[in-house]
Amino acid sequence: MKAHVQQLGEEETKVTISGTMGEDCQHILASIEKEAKEVCLFNLRDLNGLNSLGVKNWVRFFQDFSQNRSISFEECPSYFISQVNMIPKIIGKASVKSFFAEYYCQNCECDEDILMNGEVSYSEALKNISSSKCPNCENIMDTVEEGEDFLSFMKDR
Repeated sequence: MKAHVQQLGEEETKVTISGTMGEDCQHILASIEKEAKEVCLFNLRDLNGLNSLGVKNWVRFFQDFSQNRSISFEECPSYFISQVNMIPKIIGKASVKSFFAEYYCQNCECDEDILMNGEVSYSEALKNISSSKCPNCENIMDTVEEGEDFLSFMKDR
């Protein structure tokens, strides 16, 4: 795992995480802790995966890190959102500005990750995620996970 910390202003930081979050991420998380400001945006577009030890290290880090900070996430991969649905402590009370939903076309077997707005209500997100046109054959694609299940992280926000 790698992290690029960018200062956006006196009190704002953007952290771009790439690679796989695994057992060896503790020193990178410690460097984020030192460099991040009061307002922190995590971009997860290039996060390639996370394993159980990575989740464990992240949750330990995030519980302390999120104290007295305003935190948001953007461009979260669908598997990250699936983990959040199982383990809400991964993002705590942070907001999700955007996330990818995974779609699959049964006609041409195409799969596509589509960026969704996380700053809408649960009911609006449910309408938006229902289906999408396949970029290859223009048939209707469905989400890989049921919309209600996949969006459960949004219910109490």
